[in-house]
Amino acid sequence: MAAASMTMASRNKGGAEAYDAAPAEGKAKPKGKRKLLAVVGLVAVLGVAGVAYPKLTHKKPAGYKSVALAVPNGPIESLDPVTINLSDGHLLQVGVAVQLTLAADAKKVTAMDPRILDAVITTFSAWTYPNLLGPGGHEQARQQLEARLQSLFPPVGGTPQVAGVYFTSFVMQ
Repeated sequence: MAAASMTMASRNKGGAEAYDAAPAEGKAKPKGKRKLLAVVGLVAVLGVAGVAYPKLTHKKPAGYKSVALAVPNGPIESLDPVTINLSDGHLLQVGVAVQLTLAADAKKVTAMDPRILDAVITTFSAWTYPNLLGPGGHEQARQQLEARLQSLFPPVGGTPQVAGVYFTSFVMQ
């Protein structure tokens, strides 16, 4: 009988350990989940705060340059996208919008669309894929095109007619 009671005791003991271990594991999981949720929530809050802080405090990011035009901006004339062969055989599909000043005669500029289109094609056909893709390539091309358009439309009374050039689409292949 003693052997039988030892067997029962060892069974009860083993059963009690197994029973006690299961709730301990069950309790550990919610704590782990809570910690994980707390960490994820904290990271999300910090991310949102990092993005929102400069906007809320009106601070400009490092390297930000504010450029003010000396002349008031007028209408924007948009051209349909055009496909151009780059000098290295790649293709560029670019859409361009021209920001005029109030001194510009928008009707004259619109009538000159073929000349603007020619300036776009001439400017970009001299570029290569790696040069446009490289750092500052887009901006250099924009400045080159803007200078070419300003020479097409000379200043009126000392005020330039072209205030800026914007790319409305830019796809290279």
